[in-house]
Amino acid sequence: FFFGLWAMLIAIFIALTVWWTAAAVRRAPARAAQVALSPVVALVAVIAPDALGVALASAALYAWSRSRLVWSGVLFGLAISARTYPVVLLLAVALVAVRAGRARALVPVVGWALAVVAALAGLLAWHNPQGAMRSYAAWLDSSAGFGSPWVMGQLSGSPWPTWLVTALAVSGWVLAILVGIW
Repeated sequence: FFFGLWAMLIAIFIALTVWWTAAAVRRAPARAAQVALSPVVALVAVIAPDALGVALASAALYAWSRSRLVWSGVLFGLAISARTYPVVLLLAVALVAVRAGRARALVPVVGWALAVVAALAGLLAWHNPQGAMRSYAAWLDSSAGFGSPWVMGQLSGSPWPTWLVTALAVSGWVLAILVGIW
């Protein structure tokens, strides 16, 4: 029952993601086709809860493309609360906006995103103080997972220390952000 329910929700999230992608960039409908036909979606969708975060981030980008700044911020906040990687998307939007001379448009987007993240984190912390930051603490304490280049040590029988894997992951994010700024 739960697998069927999750599969149905994933199908809805992916359909919404495809629609929002097509609507956000009308001049490039092939981008929506790439989302719809991606083999990664079919392989990973049933084992990872990323579909919700991706759908919310796609909705935020759609709202940004239509100058619905408050909605974009709220949706970015929800996406960041669901998964952390939409922070990178928000940063990319910020970099593009600054380069295009639209830095003032970022204020409501970032403000609402921060407000939504803070409200949801506060609500979670109020109901479950230990659970509010558990996913971040687990990430800091986890070893490399499949899909990470750092898993090669584990596969060869010589796993790298957790602190090193975390430092490499954070360094990769920082490097990617610096390259994006450059």
